[in-house]
Amino acid sequence: MEPLLPDYIAHGQRRFKEAVNRFNRESPTGPHGIFSGLFAFHWLHREIHPLYKQAILNASRNPDHDWLTTLLAEAANQEDFVNRFMAHHGSDAHPTLLTPWQNSQADAVRQIQRQQKEIAGEVGGSCDRERLALVDALPPQSSRPKPWPKAGFIPRLACSQSCRHCMFVYRTPLRHFPDPTLLLQTLNQQTTALLFTGGDLSDQMPLFHQAIQQMDRIHSFAILLNGVIATSQESANSLFADLEQAQNSRSQKPPEITLQISFDEFHQEILANRDGSLKERVPIANIANLIISAIDHPTIRLVLLHKQNRLNFSTELFKRGVFARLARELARRGHTLRILHHAPSPRIKNDPVDPSRFGNVTRDALFVLDAHPSRPIHFMSSTIDAYGRAALLDPSEFIHERPLLQEILQHGPPPGERFDTDPMIRIDGEVTCFSASPVWLGNLYESDKEIILARLAKDPLLRALERFDPRLLKFYQEVAYDLEHLLDTSTGPHHLFYRLTERGSIRLHMTQRLLKNSF
Repeated sequence: MEPLLPDYIAHGQRRFKEAVNRFNRESPTGPHGIFSGLFAFHWLHREIHPLYKQAILNASRNPDHDWLTTLLAEAANQEDFVNRFMAHHGSDAHPTLLTPWQNSQADAVRQIQRQQKEIAGEVGGSCDRERLALVDALPPQSSRPKPWPKAGFIPRLACSQSCRHCMFVYRTPLRHFPDPTLLLQTLNQQTTALLFTGGDLSDQMPLFHQAIQQMDRIHSFAILLNGVIATSQESANSLFADLEQAQNSRSQKPPEITLQISFDEFHQEILANRDGSLKERVPIANIANLIISAIDHPTIRLVLLHKQNRLNFSTELFKRGVFARLARELARRGHTLRILHHAPSPRIKNDPVDPSRFGNVTRDALFVLDAHPSRPIHFMSSTIDAYGRAALLDPSEFIHERPLLQEILQHGPPPGERFDTDPMIRIDGEVTCFSASPVWLGNLYESDKEIILARLAKDPLLRALERFDPRLLKFYQEVAYDLEHLLDTSTGPHHLFYRLTERGSIRLHMTQRLLKNSF
């Protein structure tokens, strides 16, 4: 038997049950429940390899549904399913039931890719340059611009993983650019906290080491990796040893270094190949390698970054899914994983399967290996916005922030909640911001550094985004027709305000209106 099969089946059964239950609560089920049956049929066809459909369906223990589980497993296509389903109930299939249920997943991904490529093509275009001319014409700030609380650096956007929750389908190619020393020097002068992020940064570690060694004003470095780099215990040990060596090379006080590793049901998803053989997207063993290596390198902080799902509502989070798989892998190597502490999110969240239920979800946790109680590993869990590939996820699979969106639209943001406009610099010199990559501030290879710093300080669009200014919705609606659609489909405030900024002409219009309203 495939060693990954029990986990593949258990996860598939949970996803199937939750997706169908969510659909039945939110959608009409149709005559004799045909719409519910069609949803289940297409979900299985899209998400589960044919070899394992029956095993997934064995989750049903109601003998009255035996005929349906057999039909779901055996039906050759939608027409076959509908005809046999309605015949079971002594009815004929209405022609409308035979029309295609939905576009193929591949077609939907290609459409998102085209849209994202078009959006990326507008960044830095004529509308953005006209917008920045308006910003540049504003009076200078009365005081010297403040240091940035943090900054991001993107050395690479490409990633081969194609995780189902990823916000990127199209990724701007970043290659054949000048030595990034100039960019790192600029960052070194403007902030004390730097995050390396982007795509798969496994091959960017030498540049990260260089940054640690040379950027002497940065007190806190972090890099986000997907775990692919830790294919063996030896490679994980080398990763930590090289980070520690770079950290100790600084003549003054060594900086803090945080190694962020993606760890969730998407990065560690078990995939079925065409022949039914199973593999993990990023193996759980890689995560175990990193945890074990972290024990011997206490000056490097290891944080596992997780995406919230329904398990976060209880301690089942630590007993099922990827956490259970990690605990088993560590146990296989003689280690016992123990949770020291877990803390809830400050806001209650809606159950993605049954929105009438709500509660706090686990956001942070600390755990240790029993034999090494003084070396805690950090765990942080955050929500997903339905953007990019994530727009194709069934809503039952992730926790969203729509209640927070409604609160902000009605009453303004709660204390401490802000749209992140801290600067993000790509290796090609392009400057945008953390939460809105289409908001272009210029290119450090083309414009004087002081000009871009001044833009970051006085851009009225950045200030309005930062406080979720409701006027932006009005300004958007003056030139776009789809605001109601954005309001209905955005899964949180950051998602909505990001989408408001996607088009260059709208970014220009918003800036013009903000300037007109400020005088």
